[in-house]
Amino acid sequence: MIISLLVAIYFEFVHASTGLPELNEWQRLIIVVLITTVGWVLVTLLTRPTDKKTLLRFYRTVSPGGPGWRKILREASQSEEGMDEFLREKWDVPSGILGAFLGIVAVYSILFSIGFWLYSNTLAATITSIVAAVSSFSLVKIWKKIKFT
Repeated sequence: MIISLLVAIYFEFVHASTGLPELNEWQRLIIVVLITTVGWVLVTLLTRPTDKKTLLRFYRTVSPGGPGWRKILREASQSEEGMDEFLREKWDVPSGILGAFLGIVAVYSILFSIGFWLYSNTLAATITSIVAAVSSFSLVKIWKKIKFT
């Protein structure tokens, strides 16, 4: 965060007075992203890793899931009680993202189909109604797979 702030301050207040050519907004954005990313990677590689107890406490609190946590959970299940249950849990973030996408498609399809029906555009109304029905049905099906805590 500090790296991004410093680069933003440079471009906002310092860059114009350096005599360097003026940059377009998209050029500034790319430079800021590159410098910030390099800075984050360097800080990650140059600092100590977080200790296992802190990681496990975070995992128990948040349950982030995903393939990146498997190694830590396997190590913890060998040394601590109660971590085996987390290894068996399924990661439901992809299902949640799919559910959010289906919900967006369903809502917009319903809104557009209502407008098309009101203006007697039957072909577009029929297509958007079918899309709304399919996405709504799919959302109901995927809803069962999402774990709510």
